[in-house]
Amino acid sequence: MKNLSIEAKVGAFVIAGLVGLGVIATTIEPLKYSTKKVTSYYYIIFDNVAGLAKEAPVMVAGVRVGKVDDIEVLPNGKAKVKIVFTKKVTLHRDAYAIIETMGLMGEKYVEVIPGSENTPVLASGATITRGKSTISTDQLMIKIYETVDALNKSLITPDGKNRIAMLLDQITKLTKEVTATVEDNRENLRKLAQNLASLSDFLKSDIPEIAENLKSLSAQLNEIVVENRGDIRDIVKNLKTSSEEAPQLVAEAKNIADKINATISQINKLLSGRNEENIEAAIENVKKSTENLNELIKKLQKGNGTIAKIINDDTLYKNLTSAAHALGKLADKFEQTKVYIGFRGDVNTATGNSRGGISLKIVPESKDRYYLFEVVADSHGKIDHTTYYITNAAGSVSVQEEVKQSFDTEFTLQYARIFNDPFFLKNGKWVLRGGIIETTAGGGVDYLFPDKKWKLYSSIWDIDRKDGYGKQLPPHLRVGLSYNINKNWYLYFGGDELLYNKWRGFFIGSGLVFGDDDVKYLMGSMPSLK
Repeated sequence: MKNLSIEAKVGAFVIAGLVGLGVIATTIEPLKYSTKKVTSYYYIIFDNVAGLAKEAPVMVAGVRVGKVDDIEVLPNGKAKVKIVFTKKVTLHRDAYAIIETMGLMGEKYVEVIPGSENTPVLASGATITRGKSTISTDQLMIKIYETVDALNKSLITPDGKNRIAMLLDQITKLTKEVTATVEDNRENLRKLAQNLASLSDFLKSDIPEIAENLKSLSAQLNEIVVENRGDIRDIVKNLKTSSEEAPQLVAEAKNIADKINATISQINKLLSGRNEENIEAAIENVKKSTENLNELIKKLQKGNGTIAKIINDDTLYKNLTSAAHALGKLADKFEQTKVYIGFRGDVNTATGNSRGGISLKIVPESKDRYYLFEVVADSHGKIDHTTYYITNAAGSVSVQEEVKQSFDTEFTLQYARIFNDPFFLKNGKWVLRGGIIETTAGGGVDYLFPDKKWKLYSSIWDIDRKDGYGKQLPPHLRVGLSYNINKNWYLYFGGDELLYNKWRGFFIGSGLVFGDDDVKYLMGSMPSLK
């Protein structure tokens, strides 16, 4: 290098710079020189391109096959997009395109659905009239603003008063009344507290002994039930038989009563001074009645017959007592079961579809599990494709496809178990759910934070779903966060359709939930119908 002239050094530097610039131009995507040959091109009509730019990717089934070459505005206000394919792709007459987003805030691209193989092939240069656009951020904000505005209007009464302010005013008045009541009864409350303290001390000292006695009594009752299981069956059988014998016994008793009445009538005749024949007949009737009664009493004492067994055997009494005790326990458990009724609704930003639901949540006394039943609207509905082949007067055939989207009511029924968190946060809880979600098999995992305001949840369902052409689609996965604003009102948001990029998007919603106490308060606050 020392022997090279300045001119040679400058020339070598320029050559090295050109080589480096060529490497950069062929490796950096925005500057990369494309040597791919255009195989075909098409035009697509969109109502709104929603931020789509030239050179944006064109994909089929998630694979990049071309780019956007040009965008122009038509006289009718719609956008006409020219796309070019650098890979061989066959489109059919029922093909359509959707403007998608890479991620939540990523680059816009065109997703092309080639259409059904049963329809004719679409030639290069043709126009695809079925272009769809996802909802934009501005449109979402407009919807949210309209929702908030409608909510604000609903909080104002016809005479211009704020319902929340009125409710707070009523709460303030109620608080003052409660405070005044407490002040007036301070001495009574103090005595009540002392009595409760005395009762607590008593229970603390005597509860262990009472519990032990109850435990012993329960064990004895269980032994009695086990030992007399066969007798219980016999008693039920005897009761059935006695119901059949009862008419006969009633008839016998009626016959005896008739004889006794006849005897009394004859005695009355005797007392009135009538003949001796009546006296002898009365004595004979009394004798026969006495013999019949003695015979009936002997049968009862010996245990002959079903009714005699029931009268002489105390097993029925013991079993009825045990059954009443078991029914009492069952009633206590039912009283401590909590029921919650909820209403919610949300919107998916990718599809623009909104859905709502009504839920019924049952929490047993143990609080380590719950049962959830919901009636909800289908997340995306069912899409049906109908193809029409129309022959005109000239004999040429045109193809038209009708797409119908219907939203059906779905049902959710889940069983959930709650576990304490041994790993992350103290007093945090894990929830495992399983069952039916929107009329398909599904399940989920939730995490309840210790402050009882935040909840992280995830659900997956509809594992074997298919699109309108019978193509297998990924399962429906939803992950989100919910925040309890107060006891009854909560907000929730997150990502929806995370496994399917066509419908993947952000969702936001709100809900209300009412427990047993809320329902009782609302029912008590309703005006009387009298």
